[in-house]
This record gives sequence, structure tokens and C-alpha cells, in this order.
Amino acid sequence: MQLLVKQTDIEEFEALWKIYVHYFGEEGMGWRENCLRFLQCAYCNWTLKDGDQVVGGFALHHLVPSFLDDILSGRRADNEVALHHMVPVEPGKPIRLYVAVMAIDATLPLHLKRLYAGCLTASFARIMLALRAMDIRLETIYGVAVTAEGNHILRRFGFVPLEGGIHQGLIRAYHFPVDARGVQRLEQISKLAPGVEVQMPVVEVAL
Repeated sequence: MQLLVKQTDIEEFEALWKIYVHYFGEEGMGWRENCLRFLQCAYCNWTLKDGDQVVGGFALHHLVPSFLDDILSGRRADNEVALHHMVPVEPGKPIRLYVAVMAIDATLPLHLKRLYAGCLTASFARIMLALRAMDIRLETIYGVAVTAEGNHILRRFGFVPLEGGIHQGLIRAYHFPVDARGVQRLEQISKLAPGVEVQMPVVEVAL
């Protein structure tokens, strides 16, 4: 088993698209060409691989503040995000990140799905810590759960319901403050899968 988390390339995107569509449908994911364009945004799309096999991944968006607020309140949806809604991630500047999607290949056996889910979660925490080490002032991480499992995963990670955020049935907005307590939680989670290699991109200015 050779586990690696890295930025998504065009070939990996095809496999990830199938994984995401299984859970959210093409309508839920939005225009495919938009998602392809997000590949040019550093720190946005991440792939978990076991050897040569793509087994899962996640996507992070650094959005125009007004558009992020619209998503968290339910006025806009994830499938409306376009490249012009992204803003640069730059060292020394405060940012709020939105977890747009996180999923493991649903066709895998249950024991592997659980294993890879733990690896993906730990790697996500390591990436958040790595960004902070690069002087990227990560203030808050947001997410919107749409299933019972999604609500459970966010709460278990340490996300808390967002006051004033959308809450309609299972659809609920969450936030994770990256304060001293949040950093401690990230450090705890990051140690859960020490065997996973996380490959950070080297960029000067990222979207």
C-alpha cells in the first residue's frame, strides 16, 4: 500500500469526477468545464491515491467573501461556483476556506472506504497545517453538509453549526475556527495516518 495525497492533475480529475458524481450527481457538481478550470487553482483540488489508483479526494475553494456568504446562507449553491468567484491565496493575508466536496470511491469494499476516509481526513488536517506554516493566515474553514453522513463527519472532525447559516433538514452549514483550539485539533487529526505522503505544490501566488 503506497498512499499519496497530491494536487489533482487532468488524468486524476476524470477518476475523481466519477467518484463525486456518484454521490452528488452531475447537477450537484455543476458544469464540468468549470470544475476542470479549477485545476489551475493551487491548493484547490486534492487527490488520494493508493499506488496508481485514485480512491478519493477533496476540493477547497477560496471564494469572494460575498459569494461564500451566499453559499453558507443557502442563497447560492456549490454548482454555481465559477473561476471568477475564486480569489488568490497569498501569504500574510487572512483567508476563509470552503470545503466544496470530500469523498471516497463508493465502489470500494467497506473496510477500504473506512481506511481511506481516515487517511483523507488526516491528510486534510496536515494540509491545513502546512498552509499555516507557509504564512497563509487561515482563519476559518467552512462546509455545508447535505447528508446524515456528512453531518456526522463534520461534527466528528470538530466543525460546529454556523449561526445564521443554512439549516434545512439534513442541509446544514458548519464552520471550524482555526484558533489555538482549532490548531490543536488539526494537529491531533494529522497524526492519525502517518503512512500517507502529502505532496504540497510549490507556487508563488495561488488561486
